[in-house]
Amino acid sequence: MFRREYLIVHGGNASRHMLQIRRLGHGKRIPSDYDATRYRKWIRLDNETEPEHKVSVMSYNMLCQHYMWKQVYGTKRQYYLDWPTYRFPLLNKSIKQLQCDIMCFQEMECALYKNFWSRGFPSDKYTSRYVRKSVPGYWGSLPEDYVDGVGIFVNQDRLEILDERRINFGKYITEHAERFSITPDLRERMVVRNTVALLLKLRDKTTNKTIYVTNTHLYWSPRFNDVKVLQTKLLLDSLRDFMAPEDRKDPCAIVCGDFNCNPNSIVFQLLKTGALRLDACKEFESCSYGPRFNNENISGGLLTSPFQLSWAYEKIKTAPADKFFFTTYTRNFTDILDHIWYTNHTLAVSKLLGSVEHAYYDREDVKGFPNREFPSDHIPLVTELKYK
Repeated sequence: MFRREYLIVHGGNASRHMLQIRRLGHGKRIPSDYDATRYRKWIRLDNETEPEHKVSVMSYNMLCQHYMWKQVYGTKRQYYLDWPTYRFPLLNKSIKQLQCDIMCFQEMECALYKNFWSRGFPSDKYTSRYVRKSVPGYWGSLPEDYVDGVGIFVNQDRLEILDERRINFGKYITEHAERFSITPDLRERMVVRNTVALLLKLRDKTTNKTIYVTNTHLYWSPRFNDVKVLQTKLLLDSLRDFMAPEDRKDPCAIVCGDFNCNPNSIVFQLLKTGALRLDACKEFESCSYGPRFNNENISGGLLTSPFQLSWAYEKIKTAPADKFFFTTYTRNFTDILDHIWYTNHTLAVSKLLGSVEHAYYDREDVKGFPNREFPSDHIPLVTELKYK
C-alpha cells in the first residue's frame, strides 16, 4: 500500500474547496440505469425471517477524494475518477439503493460530512454520528476539515441512539498512561497514529433490544501489523467498557470497519478466536510493549478479546461463485480488508450481498476500482443479522 501523504486537494484553499463542495451532487453523467447489485448476488443463508427479528448493516470505505494517489489510479480512466461529477453522485446513489438500518462509513471527509451527509442522508429518516481523525503531522497548512473520519448512520424509524463514544487510540493511551507500559515502541509506533473509532448504543424500537455498534479504520501500513492488533484490542476493550453492566452478560454487538487486515492476519485471528499469543507472532518479535496494556497483564504473551465474535462473510467462500471474494480491488492490490463482525450467541447472519461476479471484474476493460460501476476502490459489505 502507498503512503497516504500523497494528497490531491480540489481547489487551492479552503474557500475555493467549500465553493466546490456546494456544487457537488449535480453531476448528470452517472448511468441512469445504475444498479448497485447488478454484478453482485444476494446470498440467503437461512429461511426468511420476520422483519422485526432482523437488522440490516452496511460497512463501506468511500475512498476519500484526497487519497486518489497517482501511483494507484494514474492509469485509470479519469472520467470515472472525477469527484464532483461522477464519484460523489455515484457513491450517494449506491448508498441510497443499499440503505440499511445501520451504515458504517470509513474515509468520510469531514467537510463533506458537515455540509452534505450529516443532513438527512440518505433520507430524512436517518440520523448520524461522526468522528474525525486528528490532524496528522504531515498535514501542514491544509484545512483540518479535509481530514477524513468514520461515521455511523442509523435508521430512526427502527433504532434510537441512546449513547455514543468517540475514541482516538493514540490520545486514549496518553490520557490513561497509568494503564500502559509506556515503552518507546508504544510511543513511536502506536501513540503517534491518528486512528479513531466510533461506538453507539442503540435501542431497537421494534424488539426493545439493545445493540452496540462500532466503526473504525485501522492504520494502513503492513509494516505495522502489531499496531493494528493493539488498536483492535483497545477497540474491543472500549466496547466492553462502554456497555452497561447488565448488557455485558449477554451482549448484542456489531463490529464494523476497514481493518486493513485479511483473514490470514493476526488481527483476524484475535477477532475470530478471542485470543492471540504475542510471543508466537513474528510481528511482535522486534517490538516491546511491556507487561501492561490497558490494565491487562500481557507479560505471559497472551492477548485476549472480551467477546465471542463471528465474521459475517465467513460462509461466502464456500459458495463456488464467491471463491474470488475481495473487498478492495485496484490495479496493484486486491484483498479482503473490510469486515463486519457480530456476537455469535445473540446474532446470526440471515442474508449477505455477495462478491463481485468474476465474469465482470475479469473483463479486459475492468482494471480495478473505482470505475463506471464502482465509485470506490472498496465495495460495500451488506448483511442482514437476525436475533437468536
